[in-house]
Parts: sequence; C-alpha cells; structure tokens
Amino acid sequence: MEFLRTVIQQDVVLSASAQTDLIDLPINPLSHLLLTIKARNNTTTLSNYRAFTSFTAFITNIEVLFKGQAIMSGSLADLMMINALLTGFQPGMGQMLNTDNDERTATFMLSFSRVPYWAMEAFPATSRGELQMRITTGANPTGADAFRMVLEAVELLNATPERFLKYTSYTGTATATGDGDRDLPRGNPILGCLLFGTTVSQVTDGTNTVETVRLLVDNQERFYSLANWETLHGEFRRRLPSAFAFQSHFHQVFDPTSTVWVNADTLGPETTEELAENYAYLDFDPLNDGQYALVTEGRGRVALRINYGGTDAMRFMPVELIAVAGAARPA
Repeated sequence: MEFLRTVIQQDVVLSASAQTDLIDLPINPLSHLLLTIKARNNTTTLSNYRAFTSFTAFITNIEVLFKGQAIMSGSLADLMMINALLTGFQPGMGQMLNTDNDERTATFMLSFSRVPYWAMEAFPATSRGELQMRITTGANPTGADAFRMVLEAVELLNATPERFLKYTSYTGTATATGDGDRDLPRGNPILGCLLFGTTVSQVTDGTNTVETVRLLVDNQERFYSLANWETLHGEFRRRLPSAFAFQSHFHQVFDPTSTVWVNADTLGPETTEELAENYAYLDFDPLNDGQYALVTEGRGRVALRINYGGTDAMRFMPVELIAVAGAARPA
C-alpha cells in the first residue's frame, strides 16, 4: 500500500464575502483533505486576538461535491468539530503571535474516514471532474485579514475502499420554544450527530437553544430516550483532543510591587476560545467499530425530538457511513 500527498491549491487568495470556483479533487481513492488557512493579524489590541475563531468566522461554508451532490458541507467551525470528534485530529496552529501584520496559520482536516490512511474507509476512485470542492467566505473577522489558502490531499494508491463518511449540515432552528422534530436522513447507518446551539446557559436558571433531545425511530424511542444538553456537551468533550481544553484560558503573573496577581495580557496572546461550548454530540459509535450504528434502512421515519429553549440558530450534522457500490454494506 502507498499513499500520495498532493497539493491542489497553493497560496490562493480568499476574498471576503465571496465563493471560490469549483476545485477539482484527485481521482485516486481519497483518505482526507488538509486545508491550511493563512491570515495576517490586523490589530494591536490583544483582546481582539482569537486562536481558531479568526479562521472559522471567515469560512462560512465548505462543500465537497460528488457529481453535484454534497458529501461534506458545513461551516468551517462545524467541520472542524466533527473531524475532531471522528478522527481525533486537532487543528494545527502556527505562528501564534499577536504582532500586527504577522502571519498566522491553521490546518484543518476534512476526512472521509474515521481513521485517516485507512484503505478500507476512504472515498473511492473517481473520474476527473466528478469530485469537486468550493469554499464560501464571509466578512473579514475582527483582528485578521489578507486570507489565503493551501489545499492538500492524501490519496491511497491501489486501495479499494468499502465505505466512506458523509456529513452535511442541516438547519434546525425552531419558530417557537418547546418540542419540535427534525428528520434525519434514511437509508445508511448513522454513526453520530453533531448539534450546535447559539445559546448555552451562563446565568442562574438560564436557557439553552437546545434543552433536551430524544431519538425517535418509527415513533419509538431508541438509543436516547431523553438526554440533556449539558450532559451531551460534557460527553462530547470526552472525544475532543487536547487543543479544545483551553477554554476561557488566560495567564496571570505576580506583581511584586503590589503583591497581587494580575492579568498578563501584555506578555502574550490570550487563547480564549469558546467555540466548543456551543456543541454537543449524539454518539452512535462509541467504540469506533460500527456495532452500535443507528440503522435507518427500511425505516419510515428517523427523527430528533428537540425541546427548544429558544428560537436562535440551531444546526445538526448527522454522520452517515456509505457503502461503496459493489462492496458489502456497512454493519
């Protein structure tokens, strides 16, 4: 077995509030993509510096399309989280300096497999132009500008994969508080479902966008008869790699002149990073072997029954395990 690393796009400028042309991806079986975003600091105010959000706020949507159908789609923040959960790959940060106009970088994985480089789980070989990608950007975020990207791919030469992952984002925003159902896709096993809620409780008796979740299969409760947002979020953190442990993180130093501890803002950048606080996960593959996968084939309806505490933005991203044509269906 042999893998091949290729560069698809090299230092391409990403304009604000724009969409790239469709980018042709390699034709060999594809394990994963590596998207490196480069940006320059556009601030001398340390409180404007952010570790990941400077990048994720700028990339509002990424689509990987096979013959025009989405295999992956979602904001960079959503895709960053789902890949961290599935593969354990944390975004790689470079040049974490706060000097104005210094360049910083971050590398994000977009994987077709729970285990990168796994020959059995990868996107199969295609013809030129069938597998494509495009990126949509928003406005320049506070503290960063001059964005560019490098896109690389890991191909698995001579591999004959049996399955691959598909994950696309759906809007689940409610029009009123209380219970509401959101249908999940049917036909393929589902390994998990990422949840995003705009509001998480931070005050006494506060509310969450998503308060509780149930899973209904043909109107019967399965797997999750009732689960609270806080518990789902706490369990979600079990799967996250260490980079996401630095929530609301800052340093203090001892000032001998006043004998007190003071914030060390002038000594280096804060790594305040609240992205993970807005996510939770329904895990149907806790052992990473598919034995608990949610079977949807032949079902009349598979739905999340969400109790909404608010009507602000909510999204969900199911992870489907797709059998390659001619291969045995996933367990």
